[in-house]
Amino acid sequence: MPAWQIIIVFGRLLRRKVVFRSTLLGDDDIFAIKEKSGFFWPLTRLILRQANLYFAINQAFESKWKAVFGNRVPMLVTVQGIDNAMYNKGLRDMQPVRKTRKLVFLSCGMLIERKGYRHIFNALSRLDIDFKYIVAGQYIPDKWHNGTKGERAEMDELYNKGIELLGNKIEFAGHTENIDQYYKLADIFIHGAFSEGTPNSVLEAMAAGMPVLVRELAGLSGVFVQGFNVEVYKTESELTERINYLANNPAYCLQLAHNAAATIEKNYTFGNIAAQISEKLYGG
Repeated sequence: MPAWQIIIVFGRLLRRKVVFRSTLLGDDDIFAIKEKSGFFWPLTRLILRQANLYFAINQAFESKWKAVFGNRVPMLVTVQGIDNAMYNKGLRDMQPVRKTRKLVFLSCGMLIERKGYRHIFNALSRLDIDFKYIVAGQYIPDKWHNGTKGERAEMDELYNKGIELLGNKIEFAGHTENIDQYYKLADIFIHGAFSEGTPNSVLEAMAAGMPVLVRELAGLSGVFVQGFNVEVYKTESELTERINYLANNPAYCLQLAHNAAATIEKNYTFGNIAAQISEKLYGG
């Protein structure tokens, strides 16, 4: 169903301001939209030019949009923002690794290949420390997310792979409405997706004062800053190395967490993003 096209057209007919936002590179960035539109691309392009603002949630979206539309549609380039008050409940004080306490690692998101879980499982299986790894997200079809046939097959295969490699060290928490409770529980957040816009879960974990390990993602170098507010990795082996380093350097983890929470509070709350959108649409 051409839902967003209808919203843009009716929004303009009703003389409302219309903001268009993409969310996933390779799926709804302007290059992907053009490819999917095929024969109808001229009409799609005309409709998109009616938007009052393009909300690019990272620089990769921005560059692609400009390549097609130049400056014909006003643009805001920033992440989507989060409800900071929900997650920023105070920073935890990480304890050094010792035999009497196991570290808790956390990842959030559907158990599918694009999210990079296979690489995370492999990286964690090489660790020589005591830990618990929690996956908070859909891993079987349920009433919230049935998934495609391909996704269901991926869930089954990855679930079995996680159990095979990590045994009782892995916990599949499934869909949850209380993700902030998991942010409080865990010591280190790991995000492994290969393709994203800006991952909400990383922003939330940063706001919650967690040291975050995130795979290098296109267009986000100014938001996720290596060694300042996150740890960025590229390969499985590098992920294992960075986890070991964080696990044995609690003071560094705490500094990362402080900087991460401050970054969100200063720049990426709902209020901050809403103010930027208003400024773009209505001026000062």
